[in-house]
Amino acid sequence: MRNTDELHFLPLRMQKILAIVGLLIVITACSGSKTTQNVVQNQPVQSDDYPVTSEDSTEAKAFYLDGIIAFQNGEYNDALDLLTNAMIKLPNSAGIQYALADAYLAIEDPSNAIYYANQAAKQEPENIWYCLKVVEIHEKNANLSAAIDELQRYIDRYDAKIELRYKLADLYAKNANLEKSNSVYAGIIKQYGTDEPSHYHRYLNFTQMGKRDSAIVELSILAELNPQDTQLTYSLAELQLSAGKSADAAQTLKALLTRNPGYTQAYQLLLSLYINEKKMDLVGELTQTIMNSKEFGFITKQQFVEFYQAQMNAAGEQESAKNALKLAQSLIDQYPDIADGYFLAGTLCLTLNDELVAKAYLEKTIQINQNHQNAWLELVQLYLRNSLFSLVVEKSTALDAAVPENAFVQYAVGVAYFSLNDNQNAIKWLKNATFMPARREFKSVIQTILGDVFHQEDNWPKASEAYDAAIKLDPNNATALNNYAYYLSVRGEKLNEAKLMSKKSLDIEPDNASFLDTYGWILYQNDLFDDAKIYIQKAIDAGGASAEVFEHMGDVHEKLGAIEEAKSWWNKALELEPNRTHLKEKVGNVQ
Repeated sequence: MRNTDELHFLPLRMQKILAIVGLLIVITACSGSKTTQNVVQNQPVQSDDYPVTSEDSTEAKAFYLDGIIAFQNGEYNDALDLLTNAMIKLPNSAGIQYALADAYLAIEDPSNAIYYANQAAKQEPENIWYCLKVVEIHEKNANLSAAIDELQRYIDRYDAKIELRYKLADLYAKNANLEKSNSVYAGIIKQYGTDEPSHYHRYLNFTQMGKRDSAIVELSILAELNPQDTQLTYSLAELQLSAGKSADAAQTLKALLTRNPGYTQAYQLLLSLYINEKKMDLVGELTQTIMNSKEFGFITKQQFVEFYQAQMNAAGEQESAKNALKLAQSLIDQYPDIADGYFLAGTLCLTLNDELVAKAYLEKTIQINQNHQNAWLELVQLYLRNSLFSLVVEKSTALDAAVPENAFVQYAVGVAYFSLNDNQNAIKWLKNATFMPARREFKSVIQTILGDVFHQEDNWPKASEAYDAAIKLDPNNATALNNYAYYLSVRGEKLNEAKLMSKKSLDIEPDNASFLDTYGWILYQNDLFDDAKIYIQKAIDAGGASAEVFEHMGDVHEKLGAIEEAKSWWNKALELEPNRTHLKEKVGNVQ
């Protein structure tokens, strides 16, 4: 496709070099050819207003040359002084006035710049460089209408070449007159025939105007002119699709794939089109074409399966994960030695809540690639969810080697050891986790578990320190607030502080049965037995109450003098946990 950049004229430096080389011609550019000839021959000349001598001409040339050199060196004020002296000697020289316009423009004096540029253009109206200098200054001064008028006059008068018409169209576009810009481009096409830059800019303008049908026409012409430009044809299909012309888009994509069967973006867009239109038979045909294609390797097919599932999910197709899993299994059949195929299948099984099959796929992934970090991370989460703590501990060394210095890995192994009542190893791994980079909220979770472990070890100073750290890291860590408050209440310490923390945890999770029980128990510790009964009853009503909650309810009834009800609740606690032998003594001793 032809370069569509806006018109680029000679660089400023090149213009100045040419000006120096052509010094005798430029410097003596006065109002008439006879005058120019006389000055070049170093003869005295009489202009309309000023008598010009050969000495004036010689001095003007010297000032001009020095001024141009100063300008090139960035010494703009010196350049202005020298060029002004040159103009005093030759006041009607368009070349000097042109140079002065440049110098004033360099020091950001647009008023003088436009004055001298206009003077040069008036003296030599046919000189394109003088006209363009006026246009340039107006454009830099954000006076686009004046720039347009100047350029239009030149074009009308001298039937300027195509590059100036490009510039005019660009100025109209910058002046937010896209219709007029497109009209100029249409004139170029009419005068010069099919012109790619004009069609391209008309496409851009129509797009900006929101006229998608007209934009499609221009882009279609460009695509026909450049059949090997796959991105151009793909953009046409996207535009057709956005305009609701799905049939045209499908036809464009099919034509593109016929010419370039390895263009994956076109397959994806066509697949998306079919899914959105619920053409599942065509979806099936297309997926099979891709999965069986020899044009694509494993990575492309893997990405296609992921794209397929995402698009099907977005369209609300319930069978998306199942169908994607079939494609992943096909991928495994084609590439049985590539770990990522099994990982893809495993993650799809997790989406389907089939954790048993997911576990097999993920373990196979690691069997092929023991350093597959994502597989390890998914697998360890699966183990924790299913209370497979022994497996986490068993694979902890390999896990740590594959995913080193990872806070979640250290935390997961620590939790597994804690769940297996190996508190010393739990503390070791959890402490390591606290030193690993992680979000503050997750660091707070780690400190919470560490506090629980220290409490179970009967190391209350360390437990208290960990809970304090957890709450400092995340003041809204409801679990840390609850656990700390509960253990303080059990110890009968800082009950007011415990009450505040427990209440805050309930504000965060008002229906959490454990939190309700904690708050009720703290009220009990403060001799507020009626209020305690309300909250502990809420904990029981929430479902899944533990033996400890039932015991607390019995204790509350005892304080309220309801002995038989107290015994009933203690017996319920015993049914859940027969090893709470102290409750038998309570039941037997209370009268």
